[in-house]
Amino acid sequence: MKAELEDMKQEMYQKLSANSALTQAHESRLKEAEELIDEAETVNMAMSDALIKSMKEQRAMQGKLVDLEGRSMRNNMRIYGVPKEKEGNSMSDFVDQLLKTELALLDTNLQIQRAHRALARKPEKNAPPRSIAVNFLEFTTKEMVLRKAWEKKILMEGRRLSFDHDYATEVVLKRKAYVGIKRVLKEKDIRFQTPLDRMRIHWDSGTRTYDSAQDAAQELRRRGFSVEIPDRNASELYPEMERLHQTKTWQRVGERSAGGTETASRVSKKLQEYERIPPETN
Repeated sequence: MKAELEDMKQEMYQKLSANSALTQAHESRLKEAEELIDEAETVNMAMSDALIKSMKEQRAMQGKLVDLEGRSMRNNMRIYGVPKEKEGNSMSDFVDQLLKTELALLDTNLQIQRAHRALARKPEKNAPPRSIAVNFLEFTTKEMVLRKAWEKKILMEGRRLSFDHDYATEVVLKRKAYVGIKRVLKEKDIRFQTPLDRMRIHWDSGTRTYDSAQDAAQELRRRGFSVEIPDRNASELYPEMERLHQTKTWQRVGERSAGGTETASRVSKKLQEYERIPPETN
């Protein structure tokens, strides 16, 4: 009996020893996995911060480029609705004669430097004609011509011509989003203006300015108008940056392990190598 108990004791001891060794192995592997996860989280957070910073800088730079493009086009004007091939052999002469005749500017030197059709693919037979870009030497001359053109209804082959400023490509895309809203406001005889890429609506309760077509459309819906809310322009919203911000809603808690701290320092130094170094000043 004593021998049997001793055998059972030895067997249980061996099993406990095996379980203890297995538990230690699992603990070692869990610790290793935690360190790897901690390092991966550290690298991911550092790279996300660097990417968000880079996208913000790109967004700011894009804004400056759009502003620069717009300023370079301050002396330009667009004419819409001129039938195809109506200009003949010289677009500049055609535009000069058109403006002087229709706007009673026969004695005015318009100083048109360049005039040409929009640089786009030639439209199909029944498609609307391309617009005409006109460049004036003087900004004041362009403004004077535009004011007079807006005050008069100019027809060509039974269709009205439209005159407007020449805008940067990104601004044009944003202005196109207001088309449906403009249609509704015109039907309701509500006065509005579209300075650059914004909209100013003169309500009975007062004038309000909206920074985007989405804001204006939502306001019209709140007031009971049936209008479709346009999609946001990709360059305006930066959906990738929004998603990155949303994925960073959690924060690390507790103390970072020594390995994680070293990794964070190493990643930070590595990312700093890609930052632009400002020029030295004397």
